[in-house]
Amino acid sequence: MTIFLPVMPPMTCPPIRATVTRVTMSSLPVETRTSLVVECLRQATMVSTSVRELQRFLISRRQLSRSCRPHWTRTGPHIGFHSGVFNPARRRVFGGKAIHPFAPEHAVGVAVPTCPFDLDALKTRTGVASLVYHETVESTNDLALELATKGICPPGPPLLVLTSQQTRGRGRRGRRWDSSPGSLTFSLLFTHSTPPPLHKLPTLALAVALGISRALTSYLANSSAAGGTATAQLKWPNDVLVGTKKISGVLVEPRPASPNTLSAVVVGVGINVNNRIENDLSDQATSLATELGTTIPLSDCLLKVLNHIEHEVEAWRANDPQLPLRWNQSLRSIDRHVAIDTPIGTVTGTCRGIDPEGRLLIENSAGVLQQVVSEIVPET
Repeated sequence: MTIFLPVMPPMTCPPIRATVTRVTMSSLPVETRTSLVVECLRQATMVSTSVRELQRFLISRRQLSRSCRPHWTRTGPHIGFHSGVFNPARRRVFGGKAIHPFAPEHAVGVAVPTCPFDLDALKTRTGVASLVYHETVESTNDLALELATKGICPPGPPLLVLTSQQTRGRGRRGRRWDSSPGSLTFSLLFTHSTPPPLHKLPTLALAVALGISRALTSYLANSSAAGGTATAQLKWPNDVLVGTKKISGVLVEPRPASPNTLSAVVVGVGINVNNRIENDLSDQATSLATELGTTIPLSDCLLKVLNHIEHEVEAWRANDPQLPLRWNQSLRSIDRHVAIDTPIGTVTGTCRGIDPEGRLLIENSAGVLQQVVSEIVPET
């Protein structure tokens, strides 16, 4: 099941919510009984939108003549159509969530009753250009990379690919990253007329991780259970920790341009929020609920995370000289002894920070400063 949410202007019709209990099909011409209508009936939920928008959408899909409109009877709302002119005074809205069906062919614009996210708020209170939601996917990054080939996301604000459960996620170097209900798992798809150089992408991962750390810290700082002193900190090159335990990871994957599509960069994010941490991982990983001693609304957390990410990504785009200062202030390993595995062996020494190019600076026992590079390989 897919929900695709382009950002829409505010609805002109006030939302009056109505539960659809019965459907009138007799007045529909045979050719209008398309897969869209059948899917809406199967879900027993209709797309929540204004009548005028629904009418315009069905006309555009050639599923409704201009002389037809939804109607209501004394027994309640019906998904049916009859001839007549739309009466602006009879303003109505179908369904529960305001999910607009203006979507490309691969997306089905129907409401999913079990969706744990406030999709309306995500499209109106964040900087994303559009939103694709799946209840379960193998990998949000894979789906985002697939959507990049369809050319549906123009340059500018990113497209958000969101899921409740991911079954075959991955981290750096092919490490497995699963997610279960209660976690936040999403990808941001950015397209570019001029592709960013590969050497800049490690700093994009750091900017996103910094946004996540600042959002999570805002929860921890106000929690009595966390002592009010806990913070979420960066672990170079792409993780977020609370103490010594991982709470979030970021994966950046570029895709080169093709004759028919622009170059794209997908940023995958996984955050442990309300999900349970398995016993065999409890010494390595934590969740926000574990640290706070209570669960928090997923939508609220996602809104906060996306807005912090947007702020740091804008700083990244603008080459803000304060951005490296912020990620160094949030770096857990600063002035600590570290051991970093690289393709040419393990580099050990004292961490002296991250330079503006995203390279980790390690001072060895001889006082020599070494630069360790995080490599990002484009998808082929």
